[in-house]
Amino acid sequence: MASRKSQDKRGESYEESDRYTYEEATELEPDAFTGGGVTRRTFLSVAAATGAALALPSVVAGDVTHDSMTDEAQFAVNATPEEYEVHLVLEFTDTTALSAFEGEFCEPGWDIETESAPPKAVVREEPTPAAHAYLTAQELETVLEDVVDSDSVEHIDHSIGANPFWKLDDWPEDDTYSDRVFPAVEDARDYMNNAESYAGLSYLQEQYPDRLNVREVGQSPGWENVRTGDETDPQDVFLVEVTNDVQDRESFEAKEKAIYEVNIHGRERAGEETGTRYIEDLVTGNADQTELLDEIAILFLFVNPDGYFSRLPELVDPEYLEFTRGNASSNDTNRQYPTIGWVDPNNYPGEPEDAPEEYYDIVPDAIATVEFLRQYENVRYLVDYHQMGTREEFDFVWNLEANAQRDHRGVHLLEESNVRVGERMEAELGALDGFEADVERALEDWFDEPDQELQNLFDYGTVDDTLGYNISGGLLDWAGQPREDGGLDAIAVVPEMVFAGGGEEWFPYMHRHLETAYRIQMEVFAELTAADVDATLDTGGQDVAYVASDELTRSSADLTHTDESPGHEAGPGHETPVEITREQADVLPGFDGRIEEVVHPQTRCLSVHVEPADDADGVVEIVNPDGDVVRKLDTDELGHSECCHSGNTEFYISDPPEGTWVIKFDGDGEVTVEVVIIDSDDEHLDPEEIMGFYQREYSANPMEFFAELDEFVEDGEIDGLTVDEVRSRDLLDGKDRQYDTLVVSGEMACEDPSYVGAVEAFVEAGGDLVLTDAGVRLLAALDVGDAADISEGDIDSFGLTFVNVYNRDLDHPLLEGVRDIQHELWKAPQVGYTPDEDDQPVYAVDEEAFEAAGGTIVGTFGDDDEAEDLSGVGLGTLAIGDCTIYVIASVLPPANQEYLHQFGMADHAVSTMGHTVLCNAIGGEQRRYVDGELVASVGEPRSERSTD
Repeated sequence: MASRKSQDKRGESYEESDRYTYEEATELEPDAFTGGGVTRRTFLSVAAATGAALALPSVVAGDVTHDSMTDEAQFAVNATPEEYEVHLVLEFTDTTALSAFEGEFCEPGWDIETESAPPKAVVREEPTPAAHAYLTAQELETVLEDVVDSDSVEHIDHSIGANPFWKLDDWPEDDTYSDRVFPAVEDARDYMNNAESYAGLSYLQEQYPDRLNVREVGQSPGWENVRTGDETDPQDVFLVEVTNDVQDRESFEAKEKAIYEVNIHGRERAGEETGTRYIEDLVTGNADQTELLDEIAILFLFVNPDGYFSRLPELVDPEYLEFTRGNASSNDTNRQYPTIGWVDPNNYPGEPEDAPEEYYDIVPDAIATVEFLRQYENVRYLVDYHQMGTREEFDFVWNLEANAQRDHRGVHLLEESNVRVGERMEAELGALDGFEADVERALEDWFDEPDQELQNLFDYGTVDDTLGYNISGGLLDWAGQPREDGGLDAIAVVPEMVFAGGGEEWFPYMHRHLETAYRIQMEVFAELTAADVDATLDTGGQDVAYVASDELTRSSADLTHTDESPGHEAGPGHETPVEITREQADVLPGFDGRIEEVVHPQTRCLSVHVEPADDADGVVEIVNPDGDVVRKLDTDELGHSECCHSGNTEFYISDPPEGTWVIKFDGDGEVTVEVVIIDSDDEHLDPEEIMGFYQREYSANPMEFFAELDEFVEDGEIDGLTVDEVRSRDLLDGKDRQYDTLVVSGEMACEDPSYVGAVEAFVEAGGDLVLTDAGVRLLAALDVGDAADISEGDIDSFGLTFVNVYNRDLDHPLLEGVRDIQHELWKAPQVGYTPDEDDQPVYAVDEEAFEAAGGTIVGTFGDDDEAEDLSGVGLGTLAIGDCTIYVIASVLPPANQEYLHQFGMADHAVSTMGHTVLCNAIGGEQRRYVDGELVASVGEPRSERSTD
């Protein structure tokens, strides 16, 4: 059987004069719609829903009419091309008519293992005889004239959704088509309709009021309603609380919670498909995790209704007739949250405390969500479900860690979830007969790419480790922030699964596997929300010191536009004129379609967001005044979906050279480009002048990483020492070491002989030395062993777009516990750096000089895509007698205050890989416990290690 998609394509290829698409019809004079019994609104409604070229009412060739047909159904059937199949629900007066219909259109031999699309028709007998079918005009005419007595048809409507009968009056109270409110994927007729989700969940609330609570969060911006003529028609953003005794709010607030966001990108449907069915199983007792509901609460957030409703007749975007990634404001709904650190001025952060008035028209959904979620305490996990396109070689699911700062326990809460998800994915999907064959079928059905290949079921890393870029303003990054920074203090993770988009086609044979994968995720996070998860660091009784210095601190008091410094009175604040330029345009191929932007000497940044149309196929280039291409986007590299691109579509250029910049597109189709230019002579950008938000107070120091880690050390201490304390030889008691390891992360006092001498004495006494970031410069000052051969000229400082380590020796003790996919040591945005500029600082030792001094290179900077001068030792060790010097060229940089960062700054943004490397460097074994049982360990205490 052909898929519905192929049949739709045949219909859309039908050519005849007097047929018009939605866009074409909007340009017609009003009298073009007279004489056919159908209003302009109904015509536009159905044209939008079908995406097909329709005949005008006055020249409709078909004349299928019946008193039982709604206006929308009647027009959809008669105005669409001959072979177009309309989603229809039919209600009959008796089972005789139903049986006749069933015999004509149902497919008794339909087999999910061999058929791509759902069966052409399904039926039920109770509580009323009814059928749901995909019918052409000719087929419906045959039904009414030849198959059944036309008087036996009571009702015909245009109906899209998972449950075939959800639009009938008896649903869901008396639905006998299925034993469920939300049918199993194998029985579903289409994607879950967002309105169907809300109605079904509201019904379940009535049936299980002590276990389920549906709450309205706010509203979306809303699409134009072409039926009512309303300029916008906002839809409800809602949240579902699932727990026992849900109405006991005191008990509810005390429980540990997991929040599952299921539809932030409208084209990524697997979260909502899985979430609605999982909710039903939880409240009806058909999920194993129901037994946990005395202890925990699981919250399901439906945050982007616009992303679904864009495909429906009455609520449409005239330029886009399918699911949409973002909301009706055409904004990416996962870039509009008030994250600390770098803020892209092209975004609209939904901070309810002081959002500008116009933000309530653009991102009311994000503002309402932030305000609503802040009421919840004890949020352990926030899981933000996404999907992505495929690549030549791809993994089925990736789990992405948030940019947010996490402590040692938080790292292991995330690690344990990843380990469990991976094990269950292998057990349930890896061992499933036919799974790989279904993936191959889907590659051809969805993307016509049969040569692509599935590599792994599951892997996990940072956003850059997996997708190859990073962002500002993500929901998960906001949720992972500490509460004092406006977040939820949650362990935030994004599952990314393949097979996003694919138009509106519903392939039950593949969607069942998508639901299985995300059902596994939801079960694991529920179980770990109920579990007692702890983590420690065993240093074998050894003590660690780190050099703590205010030179590494960055605070809001440093900013030229602040009026107060934290804990003090007057600050250096003052007003400076700022000019902001915003432009949005569609860029077509060729010279006439390009955009030119003038950059001035005082321009501080140029932010460019690119949204390719579905049919866009080509290359977008950003060209500087010298004619050099400084940024490039090839639409072919984005995967087969605009959802969670496998490549970057957002570009940020700081301090761009003066002159005329050009943004151009070479290819087919078109792209939409949004540009923001900020001009200012001030040293620091004032967010109140630029975006309307006041500057939050903050004080950030990267060495807080070790202060946090000290709380988890089993037997030993991690102490901070000032430069003066190091200089005063507090590292030693006579010739005996007071500490076993010293960490230096800044270059303060590197030219002070007494300070350098104290570090040398510590090393000569057998103490291990860990040099990170600018602290690597100390290596050139030390006159100990072969390290004395490394000079200042052998250490180069430069910036990278991402601090990724390549050519890694994964068997080396410094990288024990690091997996192949992991390359990124720290994540830029929440400590003020951008993910599109080479501004992330590293201090790399020349590889030849390091090896000549007896060093062992564990990893380097620079890959095939980076310039040769952006290379050097990223990770390495150097043995000096009984001491080992560890070199980590970049992992704990001071915060960057150059760009907008109105919501504050994190102390650090160490990745899971970076955390592992630092723990290994200071000689610790990470231990993870679940319900008191040791389940995993990484590394080895220094005292138990053999000599490298």
